[in-house]
Amino acid sequence: MNGSYAWAIGQMPLLDARLAGFAQRVSDAHRSAEFEADDEALVVGHCMGAMLGTALIAQVAQHCSGQQGRLARSKFLNLGSPMAI
Repeated sequence: MNGSYAWAIGQMPLLDARLAGFAQRVSDAHRSAEFEADDEALVVGHCMGAMLGTALIAQVAQHCSGQQGRLARSKFLNLGSPMAI
């Protein structure tokens, strides 16, 4: 819970930078010549990863704005609740 709170109030800039890097990698993969028309990028999150995955997909959506086809090729799977209780 402490980590979730620290991230929520902006005290984890390295985590924010890492998320931005992952979002860029997913977006770049969509633009890659090797990424075929029926390929998808699957982001999987569990527990705290559920919150991080949501933030990641939101950043990918920003990178893909105006290109709905690319965004539709990103999927998110949540395997667990981000709540500790």
